[in-house]
Amino acid sequence: MASKPQQSDVFYSITNKEDGPAEILIYDAIGSNSFWEETVSAKSFVKDLKAIGPKKDVVVRINSPGGSVFDGTAIYNALRNHKGNVTVKIDGIALSMASVVAMAGDSVEMADNALMMIHNPRAMAIGDANDMRAFADLLDKSKAGLVAAYMSRSSKTTEEVSALMDAETWLTASEAKELGLVDTVTESNLAVAASFDVNAVSANGVTVPKKFAKQVAAFANAKQEDDNTMSTTETRAATVEELKALAGADDAFVIAQLTAKATLDQAITALNATLFTRMQAAEKAAAEAQAKLEEPSNSGEGVPAIESSK
Repeated sequence: MASKPQQSDVFYSITNKEDGPAEILIYDAIGSNSFWEETVSAKSFVKDLKAIGPKKDVVVRINSPGGSVFDGTAIYNALRNHKGNVTVKIDGIALSMASVVAMAGDSVEMADNALMMIHNPRAMAIGDANDMRAFADLLDKSKAGLVAAYMSRSSKTTEEVSALMDAETWLTASEAKELGLVDTVTESNLAVAASFDVNAVSANGVTVPKKFAKQVAAFANAKQEDDNTMSTTETRAATVEELKALAGADDAFVIAQLTAKATLDQAITALNATLFTRMQAAEKAAAEAQAKLEEPSNSGEGVPAIESSK
């Protein structure tokens, strides 16, 4: 008998079966930062994984555009330290940080129409030249941890894996297997392929090559669109409905974007910058308030968030 999923959101759930391995469904972005509307937080994931039992076998099914480096690393480590057998199944997409989480499996399976993407960690930063240099160092250190995760499975050298990340490499199942990132290529899952939403993934800051978008559509027997049709949203002004659907977009922002006749991609970029600035201002205000209660040497801003899929 299966227990009730511990999460109400069907895109992230854990079903603990008495007569078999527990199933973990990661079908959304990774991270606890509501700024990006990410839904699979490390805090919730680790808590739910512990509730399963330390020796329980688990199957982790992934269809995710990636997300936070820090949350993803915590999820990866939790799975690596789990005493039961961990089987990862990539059903649709394992992009960016989701591909790192996939490396935690004792065995990794990937549907033959699924896609994996690896790239360098990315983020936005605000500050002077010294801040930018320090931030670049932080990104380099973050990348080193991601390279180590890929190297735990790949037969390639550290330099080769790093170069693949530099180039933002998209991999089919067979290519991922050739690199050693996947053990087994399984039969196509057309239902999952059909759920691949290019716009939703792009909203998380990931640029999807058109050839891969077309490939997934072909597997799902969808009608192929020409390049002009695919790029329609990139050239036309965003509608009121599209702008209001963006998380964090208030009336003033919507009016400003309509006035500027911004495309949806331009509006998303502007919204991201606006919300990030607000977040930085809030962090600075909190740090200044804390500094008044502590010694000057204890003051300072917190570690900036790094999003792998941005």
